Amino acid sequence: MQWLQDSTHNSVNNLDNIRHEASGHLRNKKKECLKAKIDELEINSKIKKIPLPCGGCSNDFKKVYQPRTNIPRGEKDDLFTDSHTILARWRNHFS
Repeated sequence: MQWLQDSTHNSVNNLDNIRHEASGHLRNKKKECLKAKIDELEINSKIKKIPLPCGGCSNDFKKVYQPRTNIPRGEKDDLFTDSHTILARWRNHFS
């Protein structure tokens, strides 16, 4: 908020420092969480609670952001990609 009200060089540097500290803090929290999950899986695999050592973690390590697409379908399940036909489809849908 301070940067928005007064965008001087000092406030920009202050904001950069805060962002840097926040990203470092979040990075450390993520490392701690992954370490705890790995330790839990290690303990579970030793007592044979999980059939595969990485049975519970494979999705957590491989998840990548994927943007959603909201492309409407026609009456015959064909996809509309043109903006004019999309607007016409939504207009028909809500009328």
